[in-house]
Amino acid sequence: MPRRDSQTPLRNVFICKSLENEQHLPPALLCPVSGCWRCRDAACGHPHLCSSLSLLRCASGAVGHVPAEQRGRGPAAGGCCLQAHTGPVRAWLGATVPVPCSRPLFPSPALSCPAVPPPLLLPAAQGRRDGEIREYNRLSSSFCLLTLILDQSAGSPRAVTSSVLLLPARFSENHRTIEWFGLEGILKLILFQPLSPDLGHAVSDAQVCNCSIPAPAHFRFWVPVPCSIKKNLQNNALTPAELLRYFKQPVEGTRAAVRAADYLHTTLSLLKKRLQWAVRGDFNVTDLLTPAQVEVIFNATGCDQQDKKINCTSSGYRTITGECNNRRNPSLGASNRALARWLPAEYEDGVSMPRGWTEGRRFSGFPLPLVRQVSNEIVRFPPGQLQMDQQRSLMFMQWGQFIDHDLDFSPETPARVPFGGETDCDTSCAKEPPCFPIQIPPNDPRITNRRDCLPFFRSAAACTRGRGVREQINAPTSFLDGSAVYGSEAATAERLRDRRGRRGLLAVNHNFTDRGRAYMPFGPMRKEPCLKASGAARIPCFLAGDPRASEMLELACMHTLFVREHNRLAGKLRSLNPHWNDERLYQEARKILGAMIQIITYRDYLPLLLGRRFRTFIPRYRGYNECVDPRISNVFTLAFRFAHASVPPTVGRLDEYYRPITPEIQLRTSFFAMWRIIQEGGIDPYLRSLMANQAKLMTQQQMVVGELRDRLFEQVERIGFDLAALNMQRSRDHGLPGYNSWRKFCGLSQPSGVKSLGQVLRNRNLARKFLQLYGTPKNIDIWIGALAEPFVKGGRVGPLMACLIGTQFRNIRDGDRFWWQNPGVFSPRQRCSLAKISLSRIICDNTHITKVSRNIFWANRYPHGFVSCSQIPKLDLRPWKSESSEEQGTICKQQQVLPAEP
Repeated sequence: MPRRDSQTPLRNVFICKSLENEQHLPPALLCPVSGCWRCRDAACGHPHLCSSLSLLRCASGAVGHVPAEQRGRGPAAGGCCLQAHTGPVRAWLGATVPVPCSRPLFPSPALSCPAVPPPLLLPAAQGRRDGEIREYNRLSSSFCLLTLILDQSAGSPRAVTSSVLLLPARFSENHRTIEWFGLEGILKLILFQPLSPDLGHAVSDAQVCNCSIPAPAHFRFWVPVPCSIKKNLQNNALTPAELLRYFKQPVEGTRAAVRAADYLHTTLSLLKKRLQWAVRGDFNVTDLLTPAQVEVIFNATGCDQQDKKINCTSSGYRTITGECNNRRNPSLGASNRALARWLPAEYEDGVSMPRGWTEGRRFSGFPLPLVRQVSNEIVRFPPGQLQMDQQRSLMFMQWGQFIDHDLDFSPETPARVPFGGETDCDTSCAKEPPCFPIQIPPNDPRITNRRDCLPFFRSAAACTRGRGVREQINAPTSFLDGSAVYGSEAATAERLRDRRGRRGLLAVNHNFTDRGRAYMPFGPMRKEPCLKASGAARIPCFLAGDPRASEMLELACMHTLFVREHNRLAGKLRSLNPHWNDERLYQEARKILGAMIQIITYRDYLPLLLGRRFRTFIPRYRGYNECVDPRISNVFTLAFRFAHASVPPTVGRLDEYYRPITPEIQLRTSFFAMWRIIQEGGIDPYLRSLMANQAKLMTQQQMVVGELRDRLFEQVERIGFDLAALNMQRSRDHGLPGYNSWRKFCGLSQPSGVKSLGQVLRNRNLARKFLQLYGTPKNIDIWIGALAEPFVKGGRVGPLMACLIGTQFRNIRDGDRFWWQNPGVFSPRQRCSLAKISLSRIICDNTHITKVSRNIFWANRYPHGFVSCSQIPKLDLRPWKSESSEEQGTICKQQQVLPAEP
């Protein structure tokens, strides 16, 4: 039964149950106990403890200190090892607790760790140099251990500190104070000798705990510092896994939300393990708890903080977080909430374990194939077969990625090793949550060691009430609102603003300009992948509303373009309305920019993606409907990855005459290479390439290029990742049903064998390959199954993908109270002006490019299809002048939607 200490605002629920008959000591954990001290001594020989510590066992009543002279003996008289005379020691029942056991040197501690996420840091072995940084893989992330010393023997203490708890930290600029954020306030480490700036930076991300130990004469202990990535960056030894982790890690409020969810699921998992002896087969542990007990767990793990009541105020602008868009349900579509489920999750255990976890387990009568094997046999193709799309520009692919990052982001769990275990997900191929490694099939064309694997970390869970079925979090808002530019959290949005001139501007780079035009500001991290990629140039990643903005060169250019457009709009609005304050200028420019993204997407992009099915799934707008759920669905996060099959193997650049700049950049070397933008001509060459070059054509014979299938984030002498395999593994991680379930959801036929699947795919040989791998169409992973379908007429996706994508985009539009066409959001005159905007015009207004493609998502070969910027209509901002903005009655014709195909 879970217990909660009424005196302590716990963030974990700990399993308090009598474990006196168990022989093995679990990892060091803490929970509230009281009463008589009963213990089980493990002596001082534990491999992770120094010789001056004992392990104490939490029994049915409490834990206590075992004097050295009593080790190996039974309980003291009266059934107690030692009465609590030094203050309370709170610990999980069934836990082991490190306690100093050399009485003359270490006084008995008053240990109070009310909110320790597992596993607890244990003191390291003696004999290491002071200040040495050493990696320690038992922690819940890849941490290093930083030695700190307490020395009062000479009367001049070097430090006064606390013990450890994994919570965020902050380091002062003078390198003399580290602040650790405990649940009961801020605990400070005051350094009497300042640390060096490099050491200070390393500690700035430290995570330590609100546990106090009275200062002894001399005591050495270790503080966890998440520095594995930083350390490898220093050594120029980044693995593809670490590069992927860099932009898949949760930040800001997302980290707090996923950490609470991690505690929730860990607690339920531990409860399930304790009850497995009494219940046969798979079961949901919440079915064995009362609703009140489930609520206690939900609240104690911190999930209650993610489910607070939202108070909405009247405003003509969106909130940054997306809250209060739907006044009936203010959290609907907001950031850091669970993705929606259109079909129930299908996990191996019905709760959280991905299908394919248990080797040999059958589904619909067949085992699931290894995702790498599917990638090898279905996705892989010889580079000589590469075909480009003769009707879609590269900008068509790039716009898809840009808006996808506006709509969804499922970060990986911040835990890097299993709870209570020693498996390192980066190096081990063991399946232990959160590790779900991609196994290597026989006869792999690239990886010969079958015992090797591709590291894979599960997506972070979201806090959800009820039965505890695992749901994944969506970090940004679900609305198409420009959150990739502005952020989806108040702290991020504030960091991205330029408050100095009170002109409503976004912050820009003060180190470099693009021939007078602005770049995005650099991020605050002193060591990250962009610095490593830039070598001696020392160019860091950009700071943007979405953490993935610096992942690819063309993506960074799109982000830069829209930051410039916001500032251009704010400047024009200020000229029209000098009396507007900073907030009004910022919000009006943000509102216009969001409308631009919506218009370009629905008027220009989606018709070319969905073809003749566009109006089937997205009929003409009929106004806001508060009953429509705008949340991003879990399946959409996989379906919208169709564009991975449209990425060519190289990154092109064109000069001012649209001539190729040589050499072309191999895709594998372009990731995080922001130095190329800064030092090799700015964003214009990449934007010209996006307009004048073609996207890769997706066909059943050439799905994903080798640069993404074998060399994703590849570094010298290291094995790259397989994006196709990652996508399929991710669908299993998210508990997404198989191919036929989604065909049924969309009202499409459900093939059962080679003949019927061959008819759906119009390719019997491909259908035979699928069934040789999966056994039945029911088991085909949704991403590869939907991707393999022939295009709908005039589109670039098949019928299933068109249904899933079209349904999602209709919900996003109809469930958005601030949709640009919804009456009252803009005046009729403003809507008339907005209807004339185009991505081509945005490029004209914010770059040095003077000739652009008129239909920017169509394949154009310069000079055919290109016109002077003077021929592209401009946005007329006069309707935003205060005295005329309220005028009504001017009606403009709805801008005609471009046909999907000639």
